[in-house]
Amino acid sequence: MIGVDTNVLLRFLLGDDAAQAEAAKSFFSARSQADKAFVSVVTLVEAVWVLASPRYGVESRRLLDVVADLGNQPQLAIQEWPAVSRAIDLARATGCGLPDALVAELGAARGCESTVTFDKRAAASIPAMRLLEHRS
Repeated sequence: MIGVDTNVLLRFLLGDDAAQAEAAKSFFSARSQADKAFVSVVTLVEAVWVLASPRYGVESRRLLDVVADLGNQPQLAIQEWPAVSRAIDLARATGCGLPDALVAELGAARGCESTVTFDKRAAASIPAMRLLEHRS
């Protein structure tokens, strides 16, 4: 197995640099179920942030489809795929961001009773998150 950095995954998905995109496509097409490319949760979240950035402006629903499609590729091993898949479902159901859903799902997968946050929107939309009270 060979790990994949965010920039390689992005060139594969975006094709915005012809030479690097071709190299990324060749790399991924050379992978197989026996010799997978490993995509870490960090790589996945970085890619989501870049794709959602003003530069690329990929809408949330499309981002969820892209990540789900990656998870269905037999030549890819997505770290913590069951939690990622649940996070995709949670983000679709609640409208929360995939990174927030993933933080909550990864915590739940490790036995956390909840995940504390200062993000009021995340706490309101993700059942496994709760607002950490503080004094202003």
